[in-house]
Amino acid sequence: MTQSTQSLTVVVRLQTTTDHLTAATKVLADLIKPTRANPDCDEFRVLQDTNNQLQFTLIEQWHSIDAVKAHGASDYMQTFMAQKDSLFPVSDSEIVTEYQPQ
Repeated sequence: MTQSTQSLTVVVRLQTTTDHLTAATKVLADLIKPTRANPDCDEFRVLQDTNNQLQFTLIEQWHSIDAVKAHGASDYMQTFMAQKDSLFPVSDSEIVTEYQPQ
């Protein structure tokens, strides 16, 4: 499979602060419904660390890199991105594919 047709997983790690926890959980909750409604999204999960409630991991499964890019350009993602740096001072993400040995 080529990357343009291979399903992709996006892993996003976010950490908020105690002062921003309520706002951070709201903005993450607001992403769930529109992201899951996207026909190019197979999975979207928001996980909260059981040992540190300030840490979140988002697991996203997309049909293609083009689907990931379109998701990033959506209105709801633009709203999220406008708040992300102030609510989540620590963040990183990666796009990965499943390793399938030949």
